[in-house]
Amino acid sequence: LPEDAYVVLDVYNLQGRKIDTLVSSHKNKGIHSVAWDGKDNKGHIVTSGVYFYRISAGKHKKIKSMVLIK
Repeated sequence: LPEDAYVVLDVYNLQGRKIDTLVSSHKNKGIHSVAWDGKDNKGHIVTSGVYFYRISAGKHKKIKSMVLIK
């Protein structure tokens, strides 16, 4: 992060439904990492496939894709 910010990191499936929120908190400037355990917000294991993550940190926002392989 280039500056301190409130960060939200959500994971979505191909249908655009939110699967899980991995981060929703204030983070200090610097490098951070997050690991997704491949589960949804109810603790159920999701299937292999393509997912999207949306990160919002202050005024910065991005959506990227990722592949979950089991």
